[in-house]
Amino acid sequence: MGVVVSVRNLRTEFRMRTANVVAVDDKSFEISEGECVGLVGESGCGKTTIGLSIVRLLQNNGHVIGGSIEHFGKDLANLSEGEMQKVRGNEIAFIPQRPSSDHARIGWLFLAATNDRADRPTSASARVVEDRPRRGRRNRSR
Repeated sequence: MGVVVSVRNLRTEFRMRTANVVAVDDKSFEISEGECVGLVGESGCGKTTIGLSIVRLLQNNGHVIGGSIEHFGKDLANLSEGEMQKVRGNEIAFIPQRPSSDHARIGWLFLAATNDRADRPTSASARVVEDRPRRGRRNRSR
């Protein structure tokens, strides 16, 4: 399988009034075809900043200052905003962390994002399907 997203030596900082704050320092990983990746870590470790860096949705004071982010070998930093808008949500999706998130809803989003065809779920989406009855969902076939 090919590499869909490659993040190499990512370094992202936020420019504050008195100093620059490094939020992500030298992070690297790859996502291959068919994979869904979730970032896990302590509060404040940079999970959201990595996701926002990849999809180029950092706040005005946030900047990727090092490394590279490639999508099918194409450097995302070189895409125009119009080209990037076509990538966001269609080819690369970012579901932000929220402490009050309803995990059942995230499961449904995960299911929708991992189905390559409605009649043939991937193995990742099948795990979410197995979790549905435990989430208190009613059988809607009645």
